[in-house]
Amino acid sequence: MSSEGKKHGKKRPKSYYKKCANVKRKRLNILEGGLKGFIITCCDREKEATREAYGILNDYADKLYGPENFKTDAPNDGGEDNEDEDEDIEKAMTKEVGAIKETKSAERRFQRLESKTKNCIFIKTTLESPTELAEKLFQNLYDTKTQRSRYVMRLFPVEGTCKAVLDEIKKLGGNLFQKYFSTPYGEGMSFSIIFKARNNNNIGRDSVIPALSHLVTELNPAHTVEYDNPDCLIFVQVLCTICCISILKSFKKFKKYNLQEIAKNEENLPSNEMQASDLKADTENLPKDQIQTNNVDVPDNISSTTNDNETTNDNETTNDNETTNDNETTNDNETTNDKLKCSDTSEKLTNIIKNKEVKETPMEKSDVNSVE
Repeated sequence: MSSEGKKHGKKRPKSYYKKCANVKRKRLNILEGGLKGFIITCCDREKEATREAYGILNDYADKLYGPENFKTDAPNDGGEDNEDEDEDIEKAMTKEVGAIKETKSAERRFQRLESKTKNCIFIKTTLESPTELAEKLFQNLYDTKTQRSRYVMRLFPVEGTCKAVLDEIKKLGGNLFQKYFSTPYGEGMSFSIIFKARNNNNIGRDSVIPALSHLVTELNPAHTVEYDNPDCLIFVQVLCTICCISILKSFKKFKKYNLQEIAKNEENLPSNEMQASDLKADTENLPKDQIQTNNVDVPDNISSTTNDNETTNDNETTNDNETTNDNETTNDNETTNDKLKCSDTSEKLTNIIKNKEVKETPMEKSDVNSVE
């Protein structure tokens, strides 16, 4: 083979590959601090839930704020309308590729971000107040009792996000609480705090809840804690390394912000179920004697038949007892006969053995005399 065929390129050192491996690539659409949006929970159908959430949010946002104006910022061509006909194809291709690279897509109204948690979706928004949109949405569903979701279970508006560090959480909470809890002196509100962490064990509720409750009482000492039905509920959710804070009103009224439960009409139950429940409640309050006498009229024929059945049952039991006694006696007789047979056989065996011993002894003496 010729020497030209054996030539290869210069081998790169290991430092080159290590350098390339350590380069941090910028990842797009990842949840980070300083955002607003919505947390959506589902059950294993994330793609369908995302598509459904986009439809619900865009529908109500268009009604409240008008349709979305989505545009892309393309570079200007300088007003050149007439291009040379003899331009090369390569130049045209390079120009088109450069134009595509320079185009910057406008930020959409709702955009899903990667939350790194299962069955939990974060949708970023450009709206100033996602809580306002969520309240209008749930109020409409509460009034109309219409089912709008199949895959989406809960929808929480998020007022702000930060890193899951106690100092950052306190800083974000102090900025958000001024809007909701800065009431005049003497006019207090009831509040409650719920903490939930997903894929994070570095921070817990024991450190977050006291710190945030202290910030609320600092704004007005008249604010009190209530767990049953508070005026405002502070929902702190940690998704991996990011903390999301929501401030929710009418939490119990809106069925804990559950889209499927709020559409159920509890007042209009079926008539059969209502009657059955009423009868059950009445019978539970009455004793057994009153239930039988008040609700059931027993005729004479039934009582006589019951007495006949009782007598037949008694006769059957006596017959059964007699048969069992007969069986027991027969079994006892059989066991005694077996024992007698065993004793006879044992005596016969002992007699046979004795006869053999008697016959063997004289033969032995004759043999001895012959030998002598």
